[in-house]
Amino acid sequence: MNEPLSARARAILDAIEPSPRDDLARLLRLAHDTILLAAETHRRGEALAASLHDVTARLEAAVRALTTAAPAKAPEEGTDVAAVRLVAIEQAVAGANRGEVGRRLREEMGIEDPSAVLDDLFGAGTGPTARLTWGLPDTPAA
Repeated sequence: MNEPLSARARAILDAIEPSPRDDLARLLRLAHDTILLAAETHRRGEALAASLHDVTARLEAAVRALTTAAPAKAPEEGTDVAAVRLVAIEQAVAGANRGEVGRRLREEMGIEDPSAVLDDLFGAGTGPTARLTWGLPDTPAA
């Protein structure tokens, strides 16, 4: 092969083929990006584990409350239990707390002891400021 043509072909091939230095730089960038992705995956995994721990604790507390709750009392004679439950649910969904719902059931619906309905709705052992949480975390996700 003609020497000038061979040198020219070598220059073209050198321009097309990456040098070992280019390969090393590319590998270094890939390794760096992989480390960053692994760190972000770890951070998100830790956040997920914390959320799962919180949900598990809430579920365990709910199970304990349900298993230790006193048996529900029978409704008063002639009470439309479905109507009472519907009023309680509608008010709770609208944002009322346990105390507000109980007060309405006593005052407007004549329910002497609404604790059984309130326990079913808000959970046994909850206080008058308890609200429906719908199973969502108290804080927004990161």
